[in-house]
Amino acid sequence: MGSRTSKAMKGTATSFLQYGVQIILQIALAPIVLKVAGQETLGAYAIIMQIVGLGILLDLGFSVALSRYLSQAFGINDNGASFREVFTLGRYFLLVSNFIFGLLIFVLAINISDVISANDSVLSQARLALYCLAAWTIVRTPILIYQQALIATQNMASVNLVAIFGNASRLTLSLVLVYSGLGLVGLILAIICSELFVFLLGMRIFNKLYPGYKSSWKVFNLEKLKDIVGFGLRYSGVNVAVIMSMGVDLIVVGTLYGAAAASVYYITKMPAFLALQLIFKLSDNAGPAANELIAKGNFEALRNAYIKLLRYSMLLALPVAVGIIGLNEFLISTWVGHQQYAGIIMTVALASLVISQTVNHINAMITVASGNMHWWSTMSIISAALTLILAYGAGKEWGIQFIMVMIAVMDLPILVFLFYRSLNSLNLSSYNLWSEIFLPCIAATVPLVVLITCFNWLNPKFSWLNLILIVVSLAIIWLISTYTIGLKPNERKILKLKCLNYLS
Repeated sequence: MGSRTSKAMKGTATSFLQYGVQIILQIALAPIVLKVAGQETLGAYAIIMQIVGLGILLDLGFSVALSRYLSQAFGINDNGASFREVFTLGRYFLLVSNFIFGLLIFVLAINISDVISANDSVLSQARLALYCLAAWTIVRTPILIYQQALIATQNMASVNLVAIFGNASRLTLSLVLVYSGLGLVGLILAIICSELFVFLLGMRIFNKLYPGYKSSWKVFNLEKLKDIVGFGLRYSGVNVAVIMSMGVDLIVVGTLYGAAAASVYYITKMPAFLALQLIFKLSDNAGPAANELIAKGNFEALRNAYIKLLRYSMLLALPVAVGIIGLNEFLISTWVGHQQYAGIIMTVALASLVISQTVNHINAMITVASGNMHWWSTMSIISAALTLILAYGAGKEWGIQFIMVMIAVMDLPILVFLFYRSLNSLNLSSYNLWSEIFLPCIAATVPLVVLITCFNWLNPKFSWLNLILIVVSLAIIWLISTYTIGLKPNERKILKLKCLNYLS
């Protein structure tokens, strides 16, 4: 238990550091692309990255299933035989799915003008960038799986440290290539080069940590593959739903209003989604351990971990939601100019989505670990289909802000469903949620609401100095209110001891 907890804590700490580097990448890159290459290039880049994300549809839920089976196989004491078997099966599946996806990207490149509305120069760059991505998607297959293997063995610290260097190299290459005039192609080449570095280093680390777990292409268990694929197919509806509801919004904006409008939409949602991914790091680092606890039948430990995870995540999510509503316009206007801000309606929808997605992410982890997939995919697909239809209609009728409004509203049915499923799986009541999680989190957020309200009442000028002052003030208030209100007495005691031990 101590080793598992230690790995999770190290993973969480390094994941925050890793994501901090990624945030710096986004903050530095967006204004430079806008200045050097223009709105259409940034919008086309955002659309291409969302198109690449559609590859999850070909995954058929296999990545989630593979992570689950690898994590559980790691807990089996058979000298790594089960782990090697699942690892090899994963390689076979990824080889086929990546080859198909690479071909589809190639076809898309030929017909890119049907997807992106932009000038000929941007379309030519987009086509070449997609050719490069198509080739890389296929070539990377043999080394891609080692990142999942490190996650399944709960070596999150190693994964995150490698990602830090990968993000740093991506930032450096992106800046050099964009300033060299390569524009969109340069941005994509920077991604490919950084991924190559990350995957090769991940392979080296895994082979060094687990020399006895080395696999080959010879082992093949058809029955085990059927089990993994079957579980993946039961989950695949969730992937389809995520893509239909939140994975095509930029494509919708680009189709309706063009690449320039897509850049405005992309910039407006970026702060909220960067913060959301940061919050996800808490539960992501606990995912492999949750699978191990399920495999060992230790549901009491899993219940305690769930309550802590949800409370800690909400202590981040609620302040972020408040900050998004109060500061998103100020942040974007200071960062890249007010012309890149879509509006307050979209901002409120983003704040709502931060809260619902935080909760859904944790409940999804519990649902996957327990294996209770009944009705989840079906309900997700129905909800996502309605989201796509409503988002397109609302966007066409009322503007790009209402695309995000429909996404946020239609995320609520899944919130209710996954909450119900998780509480049943863990034998928890709604009273437990309110008294142990939501009440202290809401109370801890009240001082932030007061501070942000006062800040907006003063109506300060857009400047980096004012932004830094309010962010630092919010951080201080958040730390104080979280420590005094959000944490339990025993948690404050443990935190004090850890800080004293660290200082000594």
